[in-house]
Amino acid sequence: TQVALRAAVHRIHALSKQPAKFLAADEIAGLASAIAAHAAPPDVRVELDITLGDLAVAKNQLADANQQYEAAYELAGQAFGSDDTLTVTAESGLARVAAHQRRYADAQKLFEQVLASSRRVAGPDAPRVARALGNLVNVLVAQGKLDNAAQLAQQALDIRLRAFGPGHPEVGASYMTLGAIYSETGDDKTAKEYFAKKLAIDEKAEGSDAVSIAADAENVGTEQSALGDYAGARASYERALAIETAAYGSDDPRSAEVLGQLGAIEDHDRRYDVALADYRRAYDVIGKADPGDPRAIDFLGGQVETLTHMGKLADARALEERTATLME
Repeated sequence: TQVALRAAVHRIHALSKQPAKFLAADEIAGLASAIAAHAAPPDVRVELDITLGDLAVAKNQLADANQQYEAAYELAGQAFGSDDTLTVTAESGLARVAAHQRRYADAQKLFEQVLASSRRVAGPDAPRVARALGNLVNVLVAQGKLDNAAQLAQQALDIRLRAFGPGHPEVGASYMTLGAIYSETGDDKTAKEYFAKKLAIDEKAEGSDAVSIAADAENVGTEQSALGDYAGARASYERALAIETAAYGSDDPRSAEVLGQLGAIEDHDRRYDVALADYRRAYDVIGKADPGDPRAIDFLGGQVETLTHMGKLADARALEERTATLME
């Protein structure tokens, strides 16, 4: 029975990552739960409850997820103690649900408890401590506590550098987090440095044309633009656009975002015809499906600004009136 239940747990976990397979996961979950209620030791029951919580999160059924994690947390705590791996995993699940529900104070408290437990069990320099720090950082950022978030993110980076070395993907994840924090605080120079380090790690690990490189290049481009390096920003955005177009096609919304960024760069450099073309292409991708989409409105606003700079005031006014109508 234990072997069958553990196999069910692994199968549910795999299916929970595929939305098309949620129904199959639910069927296995129902059978496994019925068996576990009568013939499973505590560790297997806890693992099943945690896995069912993960499945509920994947389905955005947060109340159900919270119930499953609570059951796992209570049973694991009673059976194995507050610092056991299963107990801490269930507690992390509760914290994630709280964060999804924007109960950030609750999430922060829970993640702080997970961090303290991880330090007690694994020691202050263990990779699991870095992961716990990362979860706490995300909640602090959501609350606007950027100074505290930056300090803890740096601690996570230091742990990962000692544990894995400078080129590891988990180090790259820390660079990404720190870049986002410093970008939010307006320290664009530091943000660009971290985003560039993340880009270098991903290039080495995945190749220069990997899809993940597009997001890295776009992040670098955003900071270059903020710093006034418009030539560098153009090159970064063009690289991101080429990768995304090759991967997803020219009509993908991700390409539209980059086109809008390029439009702003071209407008700044007074290449108005190119800017207008970029904004129009971006709008066509988003606006044809939903003219009222906020991104589509932004692209129309870019066109209005560029037309004004070109001296085409009548066209700019007409487009501005159209934009106002869409916003009503």
